[in-house]
Amino acid sequence: MKILSSIAFYALVVVIVVFSVFPFYYAIVTSFSTGTALFSVHYWPASWDWSNYKSVLLGRTFPRNILNSIFVASVTVAIALFLAVTASYALARVRFRGRSLLLMTILGVSMFPQIAVLAGLFELMRFLNLLNTPWSLIISYT
Repeated sequence: MKILSSIAFYALVVVIVVFSVFPFYYAIVTSFSTGTALFSVHYWPASWDWSNYKSVLLGRTFPRNILNSIFVASVTVAIALFLAVTASYALARVRFRGRSLLLMTILGVSMFPQIAVLAGLFELMRFLNLLNTPWSLIISYT
């Protein structure tokens, strides 16, 4: 009985792993297809075509997009880390009236999903004239 339960457990693990990894595998295999071959289902490509990768890596916008991503991520992490460290130190060490109310407010606001504040965030970015700039991403991620 112990062997049967062990086999069932590992079979379930294999099913879960295959179910989890298959979308990534299929995306990678599909990336080697071109043209109309993208719309037919093949679990292994007939020929490995690298033209998609070549057009992306040798394109003019790819290095700029990577640099934009690095800039946005770096500035976001720096600002968020600075704000989090200073706020956590102040909230942990300094005793003031309304501290528990502030902590509960922060906890309550953090329970809302990001989509709930999306309309207000869009209006704020439009008012600040930051639409389609890296700073709008940095502010919204921070």
